[in-house]
Amino acid sequence: VVRTRRIDTWMYANSDGWQIAFRSTNSAGHPIVAVTTVLLPRGVANPPLVSYQAIVNSLGTKCAPSHSLFNLELQESPGLYLGLQRGWAVSVPDHLGPTGAYGAAKLGGMITLDSVRAVQRVAELGLTHSPVALAGYSGGGMASAWAAALAPTYAPELKLDAVVAGGIPADLEQMALGLGFNPHPGFGLAFAAAIGLEREYPLQLPISSQLNET
Repeated sequence: VVRTRRIDTWMYANSDGWQIAFRSTNSAGHPIVAVTTVLLPRGVANPPLVSYQAIVNSLGTKCAPSHSLFNLELQESPGLYLGLQRGWAVSVPDHLGPTGAYGAAKLGGMITLDSVRAVQRVAELGLTHSPVALAGYSGGGMASAWAAALAPTYAPELKLDAVVAGGIPADLEQMALGLGFNPHPGFGLAFAAAIGLEREYPLQLPISSQLNET
């Protein structure tokens, strides 16, 4: 854990909030700083912990959940009430990392696992021994699935009680082929993912150097 701070959770009634900065690792094995936002239901002792990986279709770091949870931009925000009303603690990591590497889901998996580690190490949250579940949809589902796959080797001390991942793009190559070479409504999303992957793998995927002026 690098640092913690209390935050105003006015949008999420009967909850207390923290943001935690923590050390994680990027795909090249280098240390990075990542952030997660934690909402705790008031009056609940030892709540279960759900790490929810949000849908973030953006290359801008200002669209990360640590911002968008509180400015009405994250469409999934109302869904967090479901967990809070059940007495669950909810952690929402900025799983695209400090560079906004959209599409780099292995990175998202490592950040997700490290966010759970960090939350458990902040003693004042009271979540050290809580059961842990991961959940996410679309890009958040990819980060959740990668976290589940990496957990045995990357975070073997973590016990994950459940992982729920939905809307996962199963074959990125087929998706790219499906876009074809003509105008397509999904091109912007795919191009954003290509740039995000370049940010995480600049040597392997030098996309920008292959673009023409038009």
